Amino acid sequence: QALVTSSVIALASALLAVAAAVAIAAATYAMQSEGRSVRWIELLALAALGIPPLILGVGWFMLLAMLGQPFALAPLLIMLANAIMALPFALQLIRPAIDRQFNQADRLAAAVRISGWQRIAMIDAPALQPALVSSLFFAGARSFGDLGVVTLYGSDHLTTLPALIYRSMGSYRTNDAAGLVLYLVVITGSLAYLSLRNARHAG
Repeated sequence: QALVTSSVIALASALLAVAAAVAIAAATYAMQSEGRSVRWIELLALAALGIPPLILGVGWFMLLAMLGQPFALAPLLIMLANAIMALPFALQLIRPAIDRQFNQADRLAAAVRISGWQRIAMIDAPALQPALVSSLFFAGARSFGDLGVVTLYGSDHLTTLPALIYRSMGSYRTNDAAGLVLYLVVITGSLAYLSLRNARHAG
């Protein structure tokens, strides 16, 4: 159950992070094309690196506690926190790829009169696929191995693999913890390897 929970949270967090990174990268490209400064957007995205996940979780916990429902949105908050933590890394992979692709494809799309979703599907998406897949794998690995916000919101019904390892070690079940760590290392290592492999193609 912990493995399934970790997988669902990691996938949702990775999709959120990649979608946000694509939106930010596309917006900064459009603003730069108009000669507008995008420095504040970059700083805002990178600010997530300076926010510990536990601090973010505590803030949300206190806010929800004031509303009387501190655990009602626990899965969503864990996914959102992991997505925010992975966003700067996803943006570093996706933004150069989008800048490069849009610079090359703008004239082509104008020449053949393709725009909107048709252009995205036929021109941009295939070229951006390596960067998007690499970011997805990296964000998934980042979320899968996280032991931050889940320590606040975790319960018997919401337990991730890292949280289960932590509980096993706290109960002195070192053999169980060692076996779970092996699962975690294999999964996160595989995701990191796939991310690096796709990043080489993206470059």
